[in-house]
Amino acid sequence: MNVSILIMRTLFVCTSISSLASRDANAIEPQREFPANARLQSITTDFVENGKVPGGAVAIYANERIHLKSFGQRGLHDSRPVDAQTVFRVASLSKTFASGLASQLVRSGSLQWTSPINSLLPELKFAKRSTTHALQLRHLLSNSSGVLPYAFDQQLESRASLNGILSQMAIAPIVCKPGSCYGYQNSLFSAAALAMQTRTGAPYADLLRYRIFAPLGMAESSVGFAALQASENLALPHIQVNRRWQQAELSPSYYQAEAAAGVNSSISDMAQWLAAQLGSRPDVFNEAQLQTLRHARVQANKFATSRHWKRMLRAEHYGYGWRVLQIGPASDDTLLFHAGWVKGYSAQISYSPKHRIGLVVLLNADRWLDKTAVDFWCEALQIRTGVSTCQAELPTQPR
Repeated sequence: MNVSILIMRTLFVCTSISSLASRDANAIEPQREFPANARLQSITTDFVENGKVPGGAVAIYANERIHLKSFGQRGLHDSRPVDAQTVFRVASLSKTFASGLASQLVRSGSLQWTSPINSLLPELKFAKRSTTHALQLRHLLSNSSGVLPYAFDQQLESRASLNGILSQMAIAPIVCKPGSCYGYQNSLFSAAALAMQTRTGAPYADLLRYRIFAPLGMAESSVGFAALQASENLALPHIQVNRRWQQAELSPSYYQAEAAAGVNSSISDMAQWLAAQLGSRPDVFNEAQLQTLRHARVQANKFATSRHWKRMLRAEHYGYGWRVLQIGPASDDTLLFHAGWVKGYSAQISYSPKHRIGLVVLLNADRWLDKTAVDFWCEALQIRTGVSTCQAELPTQPR
């Protein structure tokens, strides 16, 4: 054999071995197929064995398919099983529907993201005239109104009317100009629903029903306390007392804030909502709408101190009704996310546009779901990319 050819082959083999040896020790081969059913089993097993959660349901969107699994029972005093059609309160996941509805109205020309709230709701006044005149629909839906966070939200617990709460915004402290800082709201966020009602002349619940629920086939979804009570297949709320679950009474608290916390839904319906966010229904949400909803609008700090999110989070913003989480070095390494909680119910939704994977969790119990989400996404990204991008889990601090 020609000596030069032999030398070249030797160099090629040595280089290849060196290249393999230098690869990340944590790297695995990327997989096209995400093992959704195995992940459903591990998540629900954790809820049952470790959390002893009374009942719940999980949906994963992966490999261009929806995968569902329910577990447990509707209540400690209702042994009927939770299934794909069982209705839960989704709490603040309602904000994603409000922004989605707004995008429909903008698309049809009924509203603009820059529509002045003062012209739609002239009775809504703030401590600074500049805020009253500068506030726009986009500021409400991106939680960037400039008003002190959680303004008068305690009155949602006491079941005060939304109009009564909003009438007090004139004395709420102003912390920045609209659009220049993040401040999470429930009462004020729901002024967006009133603005949409004013412009269209239709009740907010009807707008959601005809523009989102019906087109997406979300047959079990509704808005309001009366609709929840009327559900024949209903998950009942549970709270922990002395580390044991107790069934709680259904409560109308927070339902006054329809845009922020008024939606009821099942895991089957929420899976359709998740799929639509990933572009499966361009007849309802086209790509331009989705890009607008996903865009980071204002820097946020919800998870700054979370020991779970610190494992993967690089930056955090709020978009229109969605948290926009930067979870990788590239600009498109984003996770769209929202969590929800009201007494006795917990919910969470998240998805990656880049990897076309999504997760929804609905529980009939008070339980923090941050660890569930972070564990899922750390594993999902490693499977998809072949590289571990998450830090090791931090140990629990002794009490």
